[in-house]
Amino acid sequence: MGVDIHPFIDVDWQTGGIPFVASDMIRTFNLGEFFIWRQSIEMYFALGLGQCENCPRKSQAKGRKPLFPLRGLPANAGQDVVGRYFYPVSDSYVDSGLNPSLPRVSAEAAAKWIDDGFSHRGEPFTIQRGKGKESVGRVSSPNWHCASWLTLYELRNAIDHFGVRPSALGVDAQIMIEIMAMFESRLGHGHTRLVYWFDN
Repeated sequence: MGVDIHPFIDVDWQTGGIPFVASDMIRTFNLGEFFIWRQSIEMYFALGLGQCENCPRKSQAKGRKPLFPLRGLPANAGQDVVGRYFYPVSDSYVDSGLNPSLPRVSAEAAAKWIDDGFSHRGEPFTIQRGKGKESVGRVSSPNWHCASWLTLYELRNAIDHFGVRPSALGVDAQIMIEIMAMFESRLGHGHTRLVYWFDN
């Protein structure tokens, strides 16, 4: 099985102000990630594939330095992004099932993934439990690596830096970029970002 990219479009719906800085209007456009199929491996290297420690393509990426270094997930990523990147760590938490989030895992499994160097902890979240509240931890999937994000402007420049012509991208990738451009034509420059990671 080859490597795949898991991309999401985060949109800042606020009017005025600097996008993605102090907004509570950040929403993820696509609840599940786009299925971007059979892209040029050069596009993946342009987006940072092979630049993280636990990436199985690290040797192939040697000498292919991306224009923008990997950033990890944005601190204020949309909740649908967070739900697909992190597992809840709990023996009792039950997701609503309304969004395609990852299922819960045990504390033992999470600790093993972290000890093996494949996962890291995320910010916990709070749920209502009867009359009280419970803190639920998060752990990244051991299959995900090289997480990052790019603005539309950066995305276009990152691909161009590797000599990948937009017309050479698969139609699905072209449509994804066009969706970002359509949002920005209505909401303003910088109101979208592509949040993504790769799998094994």
